[in-house]
This record gives sequence, structure tokens and C-alpha cells, in this order.
Amino acid sequence: MIIRKPLILSLTIPALLALGIFGSLSAWSLRCEKRWLKLKAEAEAQGESFAWNHRGGVPVADQENLLMHPWVRESGMASPFRDWREKNLAEDFQRGNWGDDSGSRETSSLCESEEAQEKFKELIERHEQALRQLSEAMSRRGCYREYPSWMERCKDPFWMNLSEWCCLLSARAVYYQKSNQRELFEKDLQSLKKAARHAVSQDLTLPLVIGMGIEATIMEIAKSDLKNARKSDKEKQLWIELLQPPLVSLEKQMLAAMRCERNGILQVMDTDLRQSGMLYGSSYYESFWQRNSLVQRALFASNRWMLCKDFQETLAGPDLMGQKIAAKNFSEFAKRVEEHQKADEMSGRIGLAPWIVLTKLYAGMEQIEIKRSKLLKKLSQS
Repeated sequence: MIIRKPLILSLTIPALLALGIFGSLSAWSLRCEKRWLKLKAEAEAQGESFAWNHRGGVPVADQENLLMHPWVRESGMASPFRDWREKNLAEDFQRGNWGDDSGSRETSSLCESEEAQEKFKELIERHEQALRQLSEAMSRRGCYREYPSWMERCKDPFWMNLSEWCCLLSARAVYYQKSNQRELFEKDLQSLKKAARHAVSQDLTLPLVIGMGIEATIMEIAKSDLKNARKSDKEKQLWIELLQPPLVSLEKQMLAAMRCERNGILQVMDTDLRQSGMLYGSSYYESFWQRNSLVQRALFASNRWMLCKDFQETLAGPDLMGQKIAAKNFSEFAKRVEEHQKADEMSGRIGLAPWIVLTKLYAGMEQIEIKRSKLLKKLSQS
């Protein structure tokens, strides 16, 4: 039987194309995995650990643990607000008396109306006992909890609820300030400072952001209070104490939080993400990426590499070699992230996504630290 040449070509060409595609995918997958494993081995040789830390905070005895306080355990730190109207009312009182240039004059006049005053007074009276318990809990030395996974730690509602309680507490502090109840005003500020200290001790981004947000609130209240009247030496000293930055620098705190986030994301990539196949939301890529194991292996390796490479070179690596981490390190890291973002490469996109958000968060927190430093300097020289 004679086989015609066109038939041979029609069978051979697709077979060669299939083999070529398979070979290219295999080589790409292997190259991506080798690149990731090399980076990981070099980082571990420097002393880097990619193991996720399941501990939130530093271990302390139960009687010194904020999370083991009877009121915190019984209430679960549920939000103090019944609805958005109450939350907006507290936020108006919190912001409306600072006298900044963000439209607060209108808010201040609303807060000074009899109806708003009565509603807010009713709100703080309803939570008077809870706020007393909150202040007592904040006086505890540490805040510690163990988590089964990084995702469970991220889902912990405690810090968002604490943020809302601190919103109410700071609004009450401003209310006391306006009504000349100085002693109560200062007590609420001290409780806020303790809450911020607990939040920034967690080595995770959300608590760190919430803690820095509380610090920013204290700073704005300070600016308002220091403008109102001449302060005694005792009052100035109180503000100097309240405006002191944490013992650990913002850069070291941010580095620890980012390292924890990175290790948690790596854990998810090894388990949840691999099982779900949620690499891309686009239905155009979905079936192909999910069905081809070689592409999956390459993308997972590329995302790990993208997540770790620039972070290791600009932040983690210098820290392991004993260099002081400063704002310039974060500027270099943010520059690299921006360059990758502009390139818009499909491979490694997931590994880049967390850093796009976190570099912007760091920039915002850095501004808070700069403003605090200026205010402290001005206060010390007055």
C-alpha cells in the first residue's frame, strides 16, 4: 500500500508541533522551578526562614494577655455600633473637632448641635461599662494568640473590632476635651496609646495599619489640643509621652509584617491555591491553565520567585547581614515593584500583587511618622 506524501506531512507536522510545544513547556516549567529553588536555597543559606509563624504576638501569661481578659473573651470584641449611623456619629465627633482643612468646620458645627450631642451622649453612656473594661484590658502587658493557618489569622475579626472600639474611645476623648473634663480626656488618650502598642506588636499588616491609624488619631487630637490654649509643663510632658514612637522602628515593624505575609502567601500557594486552581480570574485562560500541569508548575514557581526575589535583595537580605533597614530600602523596593507593574508580565503577577498594596501602605505610614517627628520636635522646643 502506497502512502501519499501529503498524508505523511499532514500527520507529521501536527505531531512535531505537539512535541515542540510540549518540549517548550517542559523547558519553561523546569527553568522556572530551578530559578525559584536557587533563590530559596541562597536565601536560606543567609539565614532566611520561609516557615510560617503561627504565633500572633509574644507569649505571655494568661493574666497578662489582652485576649484572655474576661470582657474580651465574653464579648468577643463585637462592634460597639448598632448600625452605620452610630459609626458615622462617632467618626464625626472624632474628626469634627480637629480643625483641619478637610471640611471639618461643617462637621464640627453638626457635632455641636443639641441633637448630635444628645445622641452621642446616649451612645457613650450605653457603652460606659464596656469602655471601662476596654481600658482595663488595654493595660495588660501583651496580646498573644496561636493560629492554625495564615488565612485564619488574616480572618481574625479582633483587630477590625478593636479599631471600631478605638474610634468610639477617641471620639469620647474629644468629647471630654470639648467639655473641659481634662482628667477623663487624658485617661482615654492613654488607653488609645496602649491599644496602638498592642496592635503594632503583631508582625502582621492589618494590626500594624490599625495601630498606626490609632497613632495618627492621637497626633491629630494633640495638634488640636495644643492650639486651643497655653499648656502647662505637665500637659506638655503628657503629649511628649503620648507622641513617642514605638521602640521598634517603623521599617523594622514593616519588614517583620511583610516577612510574615510572604511566608503565609507561600503556604497558601502550596495548599489552598494549588487545590482551587485560582491562578487567574479570566475565563479565557482558565481551562488551559488549570488543565496543563506544566504551565501550573511554571506559574507557581514564577509567583514564588516574584514574591521573594526583590524583597530578599532590598529588604530581607540586608537585614540578615546586619544592615540597618531604612526608608531608602523601601524606596528601592517600591521602585522595583513599580517597574514590574508597568511591564505587566502575566507570569508572576500573583506574587507581585501583595507588594503593590503594601508599598502604598508603607508610604502612608511613613508620612504619619514624619508628621509625628515634626510635632514632637516643635513640642520639645516650645
